[in-house]
Amino acid sequence: MNIYSRMLGDVLPHASRNIIESYYRLKNEKYRELRSMYPNIPSHYIHGVCQDSVERISSLRRNKARQYAEEIFNEIVKYLNLGKKDLRSKRLVRYLWRRSWEIARHQVDLEIKEGILAPRINSVSLWLVDDHLWKPETYGCYQDQYKWC
Repeated sequence: MNIYSRMLGDVLPHASRNIIESYYRLKNEKYRELRSMYPNIPSHYIHGVCQDSVERISSLRRNKARQYAEEIFNEIVKYLNLGKKDLRSKRLVRYLWRRSWEIARHQVDLEIKEGILAPRINSVSLWLVDDHLWKPETYGCYQDQYKWC
């Protein structure tokens, strides 16, 4: 497990429990803590972790809400005994979709807060510019060129 995955494992549960979808809010809450835990890494690793966490949570909420909204919409249509003729009205369909979307978003938020839904870390890929320049202190450092020591 690389350092990026460990940092993501530290940030993701916090962002998930509090449903943080703002990169700046998450960075303000977790940057100091991550910097104290990992003092020798470049700061863009921390920024990348915060961006990744926010994107994972936003994606999870959006996809689950879309899935639930479709199920709720179908249940409402079935409950109201609406046929294909009734669903030709764009106004009615838009109204039902809006209501089902609100219910679905509320349901997703409740499940995330209770810990039922949580983003998973299946794979992590890094494309960071200065990976070839930075090495941990145990391997030495580039004192003359970059003054990181």
